Amino acid sequence: DALAGLGPRWPGIASLQNGWDHMEILERRLPEAPLLAGATSLGAYFDAEGHLHGSLAGTTLVAPWGRTEARWAEYAATVLRSAGLPAEPREDARRILWRKLALNAAVNPLTALLHRENGALLDQPALGRIALAAAREAVAVGTRHGYLPEGYDPAPRLERLLADTSGNHSSMAQDL
Repeated sequence: DALAGLGPRWPGIASLQNGWDHMEILERRLPEAPLLAGATSLGAYFDAEGHLHGSLAGTTLVAPWGRTEARWAEYAATVLRSAGLPAEPREDARRILWRKLALNAAVNPLTALLHRENGALLDQPALGRIALAAAREAVAVGTRHGYLPEGYDPAPRLERLLADTSGNHSSMAQDL
């Protein structure tokens, strides 16, 4: 629905949406527009009083999608950095989206079901092992589909994400 109001001459879109398939929808709807896919490890949540808390620890990765030239990802990363947000251009959009999907699969369901902050997965070794197993399963699927290279280990990124967002409540936990 949001795309309908953009019109045919939209100059380009950088989507930082979690999940899968949204880039294909954008590509079908805006075949001529430069498209960028991004993933961020910045976290934000509302506390019980409704106050917004955010974490500036983490980087936003931006990559070209489809026929879009790499210069667009470099430009988007420059714009984000000029706003004070750590950002880096990358070459492979599917890779960064699948890595983010693997981290979300590891963190969000556990923290939502347990009503715990992200850091609980670091503090309790059993929970950490479950999270890592979920991430590794998602990585195995991504590898089979060619989105991730053989031997990719999500453990370091998962540990860094949990440390950077330890006080946050995952988006899935907030939704519940």
